[in-house]
Amino acid sequence: MSTRRATSAPLWMLVPALLALILALWAGLARLGWGAFATAPYPRMHGPMMVFGFLGTVISLERAVGLGRRWAFASPVATGFGVILLMVGLQPVVGASLILLGAVVVTAVYAEGLRIQTELHMVVMALGAVAWMVAAAIWVGLPAEMVRIVPWMAAFLVLTIVGERLELARMGGGTTRIAGPFGWALLVYLAGTAATIASPAVGGRIAGVGMVAVALWMGSHDLARRTIRIPGLPRHVAVALLAGYGWLAVGGVLWCFGGLTGFGYDAGLHAVFLGFVMSMIFAHAPIVVPGVFGLDLPYHPVFYGHLVLLHVALLVRVVGSLTSSGELWRWGGMLTVAAVLLFLGVTAGTVITARRKKRISGSRRHE
Repeated sequence: MSTRRATSAPLWMLVPALLALILALWAGLARLGWGAFATAPYPRMHGPMMVFGFLGTVISLERAVGLGRRWAFASPVATGFGVILLMVGLQPVVGASLILLGAVVVTAVYAEGLRIQTELHMVVMALGAVAWMVAAAIWVGLPAEMVRIVPWMAAFLVLTIVGERLELARMGGGTTRIAGPFGWALLVYLAGTAATIASPAVGGRIAGVGMVAVALWMGSHDLARRTIRIPGLPRHVAVALLAGYGWLAVGGVLWCFGGLTGFGYDAGLHAVFLGFVMSMIFAHAPIVVPGVFGLDLPYHPVFYGHLVLLHVALLVRVVGSLTSSGELWRWGGMLTVAAVLLFLGVTAGTVITARRKKRISGSRRHE
């Protein structure tokens, strides 16, 4: 029956997401001017592949497992199939339309979640799904207008992550009321994002103000302020979270000054998509991988390796971008790619090691 609860997502659904990530990284290096990667197919799809193909698929998988309805898996299936069609070279509108369909389904998933549980965190994540739907719709209709797509892609990820952190704050006894500073910060951010449709420059500046306000509020209210005192995984997660909020504020400041068309565009963009979003992925992987895919991912101090590399590399890239130093910019970009690949390698290696230890332990118990 379609209402049967799913305990974990099948791993094959993750394959298109990983392919999209690899293609996005390859295209990113080509856009940075690294000659060895100049043969990357579809370099203009760097952003959509990263946001829609990789993150969209993973987030929709997570929400499908959370809702526990089989029909919810239509979102990652549609998105993943869209990625495959884009990679084989069909007309981009075909793959983009499937990704739009995935966004529509995940929005329906949140609508069902809101029917079950009308809470602030669910409202914020549902707004993120709507932002994904708007971004995908613009991409289908105006694929060359990336400056109008980017703020909606950012809103999709920012709102989704903020909503997930609000959910954990509620579970931990923290405040999640919409009234007050957070509500106003969210309103300004949403208003600015909406205004980018008419004027990316003006809307980007308004969204930047809201982004800074959201980052400051989240950084001062997140459970990470307390868990950073707890050694092991809690501290690792807290460090990644607080660093991510710092980059979100930096990205917001740069958006305030340059909007989406002026000074600091590249630096502001990657402060949000790499500094904030990727840091949050690094933080939540030890939680999401077991919860969504049913795989053990025990914490190890080596996790700090890719986290530190990410933030140092991004700092180099941002400084290079703001000072017009092409070498710093290019090397910073190369090192951020290395950080992401290191994260994938460490994660896969830790999962494989944990499964091997579990298998050996199980066989010994049966001897």
